[in-house]
Amino acid sequence: MKIPWAVYAILGLIVIVTSSLIDGMQAFIIIGVFFLFMGLVRFMTRPKSMPEREPRTDAKYVKCPSCKAWNYPTAKHCHYCKKMMP
Repeated sequence: MKIPWAVYAILGLIVIVTSSLIDGMQAFIIIGVFFLFMGLVRFMTRPKSMPEREPRTDAKYVKCPSCKAWNYPTAKHCHYCKKMMP
């Protein structure tokens, strides 16, 4: 599972703000800047469009002659009406 870019950016901002309010937390400011930078890099390198889905063809499925349900070509019986496939 990939973590969205916005989570990195928001987490970086929260760490930067909270560590700047507390004295002696300068190391966490650097970590917050790193998370913010990583979120911005992931935002700039994200894919611009969704991948296209493969269209459904008749070669992958066969239609039952009696109930018109789609079945696998290797099916001997229809999964819906349970009749014998031709």
